[in-house]
Amino acid sequence: MYLSYSGYKTYHSCPRSYWHRYLGKTIPTVPDNRINMLYGSAVGTIFESFYNDKIWKRDNVLVALDTMIEPTVKRIVQEEMRKGGMFNWDDPKANYHSLDSVLDIVRKAIPNGLAIIKLHRFLGPLAEAEMKLDSEVSGHILGGRADFVIKRTTPYGDLVILDGKGSKHREKYVDGMQLRWYAMLYRYRFQQLPDKLGFIFWRWAPPKSVDWVDFTPEGLSDLSDHAIGTIKHIEEGQVALRGQAPTGEGPFPAVPEKQHCNLCSYVTLCPEGAAVTKSPLSLAPGGVAVEDVSLDVDL
Repeated sequence: MYLSYSGYKTYHSCPRSYWHRYLGKTIPTVPDNRINMLYGSAVGTIFESFYNDKIWKRDNVLVALDTMIEPTVKRIVQEEMRKGGMFNWDDPKANYHSLDSVLDIVRKAIPNGLAIIKLHRFLGPLAEAEMKLDSEVSGHILGGRADFVIKRTTPYGDLVILDGKGSKHREKYVDGMQLRWYAMLYRYRFQQLPDKLGFIFWRWAPPKSVDWVDFTPEGLSDLSDHAIGTIKHIEEGQVALRGQAPTGEGPFPAVPEKQHCNLCSYVTLCPEGAAVTKSPLSLAPGGVAVEDVSLDVDL
């Protein structure tokens, strides 16, 4: 079985949401409005090219990155729509209300990002973005891609794993366990621990743009054991359901919590989630009540 950090976190936040996304492959009745991911995704993609295409070697790096902004943002929009997302610029919860406003703020992020890289010396003999770290553990695949893996130059000389964050709210969507997951995978792949783990906050000025995350070898071993235990629980739940959609308190129960349910793509298919968010409960395709749906799950 394959388990990413996103799947691991989803399962422990709400097993029902995990089932919908990864096992039932449920199509949300209301497409996700993808506007609020545009900034972070665009900035991350541009700096991925900065490293992997070695744009940092060019004479005018800022100009080279600036020319990438508009086609990158438009390509992300097209890809998200292809995957079933939408872009409703009139949504009151949207951080931006036009494509031009997104382009403007991404343009401001690029020189700030270069200043962050310069100050913290995030360049060196190893400087790779979107490094695939999938590793086989106990017959399963624990998966993940680290945003940036960098062997810094002097005076540091250390190996760092970084995750980029584009949120306006510095602490709101930060999860140190995500970076520890990457460190765990890096140790499996290369038999070596990184020296540091950190978040880059693209919106913040360089002196305050990086937060370091602590970890221990023992903690990474515990995380690995817990991940394999999680896979065991998921597989047991699949067998117990035998192709049926989860309901009630059986395998893959709902864990209604307003903060999580408000962000869940499946809240209108979940009686418990709809109750805490006061959302209308939808019907599954064909007009069948969602709790009566039987889906064929590949075990």
